Amino acid sequence: MNKMVEEEEEKRKFELKALQNQINPHFLYNTLNSIKWMAAVHGAEGIKKMVVALGRLLRNLSADTNKEITLQEELDILDDYIYIQDIRYSGKIKFKKEIKDSGLLKAKIIKFILQPLVENAIFHGIEAKEEADLIKIRAEKIFDLEDKPRMKITVFDNGIGMSKEEIAKILNKNEEVEHKHGLNGIGLQNVQERIKMNYGNEFGLSINSKEEDFTEVIAILPINF
Repeated sequence: MNKMVEEEEEKRKFELKALQNQINPHFLYNTLNSIKWMAAVHGAEGIKKMVVALGRLLRNLSADTNKEITLQEELDILDDYIYIQDIRYSGKIKFKKEIKDSGLLKAKIIKFILQPLVENAIFHGIEAKEEADLIKIRAEKIFDLEDKPRMKITVFDNGIGMSKEEIAKILNKNEEVEHKHGLNGIGLQNVQERIKMNYGNEFGLSINSKEEDFTEVIAILPINF
């Protein structure tokens, strides 16, 4: 049984590495650096800032995504992603962050949990509904049935929503997910699997949604320092 678990974990690591290596990161960094200096020469500060944010995001993506970082560091990574999307959508989307307990900012979580959740909110929720414009990220401490402290991270959007069938497919790793609005759900499946692989089956994602109204993707994580 342990051998099967180890083999599955190795397979996941191989798949992740293969995904990361599809484009040589040094090529991307060098290209972005060239664009940054061209923008600086021509006084295009907006382009320069966007390139710097994208460069940091790519550096973080190419590093070990199973490494634990603080929630604050994860939010810093998310800030770069949000900055890029804010430029792309000309400020249409309002991003709000709410940290209920500042002590959680020092808690350790695996990298790149939040970015796929926000990406899902943008491309499935907001893009598919013209009047949708809000994404809220909230982190808080909760207690489970055994009174153990847990971290609850919620990403809310007022977009198109999901059906129960779509939610079930997203949370089932054996399902190939393609939403009716064209979004591939692999990002959320990947987050779900990584959380469970690193922390156990008692942790992971859940989704609350109402079609044409809203979606909440909730991550329950241990609180480790």
